[in-house]
Amino acid sequence: MAQRNLFRVLACLLPFAGTPGFLFCARHFCNCGHLVHPPYPAWYILSDYFRLGSFAGAAILAVCSRLSLRYYLTFALGALAVQRLLLNSGMGLAFDVLWLVVLYVMCIRELTRRRQVES
Repeated sequence: MAQRNLFRVLACLLPFAGTPGFLFCARHFCNCGHLVHPPYPAWYILSDYFRLGSFAGAAILAVCSRLSLRYYLTFALGALAVQRLLLNSGMGLAFDVLWLVVLYVMCIRELTRRRQVES
């Protein structure tokens, strides 16, 4: 039971850790694709891996946790990854910001809801 609660907390906090990398990623993509015009510093690539790892980890932990919105959270994280990597942010930065706001609202809602129930 305590492990699922830890999964819940980590699933809600990992997207916050990956967001700076997600926003920074907007600096090194263009209409040609993601990281198409090298050379890029190694920390650009490390930033991408950290972002993808934190978002994928959050999605996996959300599915394994007691989150009431676990599937919606997983869908939002997947939508952000597809939008940035497969569609080359073709829907624009406004779409990214919309999904980030939705993601943050879900995470904050889950963290505060459980805290109210448990206390």
